[in-house]
Amino acid sequence: MYIIVIGVSTLQAVRIHAPQAGLGLGYLNIALVSINHYCNSFYIKTGDGENMALMRFSVSLDEGLVRQFDAKIKMDRCPTRSKAVGDLIRSSLVQTEWRAGDEVAGAIVLVYDHHKRDIVKKLTNVQHDCHDAIISTQHIHLDHDNCLEILAVRGKPGEIDAIVKCLKAVKGLKHVSLAAGTTGERLL
Repeated sequence: MYIIVIGVSTLQAVRIHAPQAGLGLGYLNIALVSINHYCNSFYIKTGDGENMALMRFSVSLDEGLVRQFDAKIKMDRCPTRSKAVGDLIRSSLVQTEWRAGDEVAGAIVLVYDHHKRDIVKKLTNVQHDCHDAIISTQHIHLDHDNCLEILAVRGKPGEIDAIVKCLKAVKGLKHVSLAAGTTGERLL
């Protein structure tokens, strides 16, 4: 992988041993093609020619909170604080999309005993009634009795919440949850 960083003042090249940087095997070559040391933003040109703008900023936090955060991201095997903070920001933006009523995507997870009277028929009816928002389903046999079903959904948050409520009303379901996601159109 080769990355070119484009900015405004000096010319440098850096070769990072990738395993030390948490990037797998080999080396990562970075050519810093002029970075303004007085500016906290710069561009990275990736090997496929795309530009990606990066901005550096600082945050002041309680030392104990930072230690807890570092422990959590280490446990989550997140390679850097920057990646972890970016993930938190994206998660917050997805929540904002849901509150704003923009088109969103997600997954509804169901667990049920398929032997329960009429449960499969009831679930199928709800799914057919909501066919505009349910774009795909996956059915998994967990054991002889229990099934896991995943419904991929896309639409307005109100539509998706209504589907979840309809499914929760089906007698015999052991679990119903929504993993709120995004279409990705408004995220970088």
